[in-house]
Amino acid sequence: MIMTDNKKKATLHEKCVLLDDSKWARDFEWADVQALVKYMDLLTAPKGAIIISEGKRASFLGIIVKGRVEVYKEDLVSKRRVQLAVMHAGEVLGEMSLFDGEPRSASVVALEETDLLVLTSDQLNQLIKENPQLAIKVLMKLGKYISRRHRMAHGKIME
Repeated sequence: MIMTDNKKKATLHEKCVLLDDSKWARDFEWADVQALVKYMDLLTAPKGAIIISEGKRASFLGIIVKGRVEVYKEDLVSKRRVQLAVMHAGEVLGEMSLFDGEPRSASVVALEETDLLVLTSDQLNQLIKENPQLAIKVLMKLGKYISRRHRMAHGKIME
């Protein structure tokens, strides 16, 4: 991720409001949101910035709180970009890397200035140690998110 220099200064309260306003945090109580954002960084990706590079290793997830991104793969033969999805505020990207540590399966580029709340694997491990009950809620939420994506992709393949 090339955005590590793009940390945005935000108070804990500002990060709480951003996360709480996202559809991703709908199932979380305000106290959970307050506890979770202590482990997250707010980063800004300018338009055109590569957030995730296919084939590279990086262990973090990002919750889009403002902006839009394109998820794409490069066709190996034509070298053209094949769009997989456009993601908006409230959606999560990169979550599988927290579980498998494998190289990224697709690239993500900011279509406009995009703010993300980022949780790295190190931050998740710290959350697990310090607040295991909240960590379980986060992991269950991510599991449901991954399952839903898998089912949607499987449905598209079956059509």
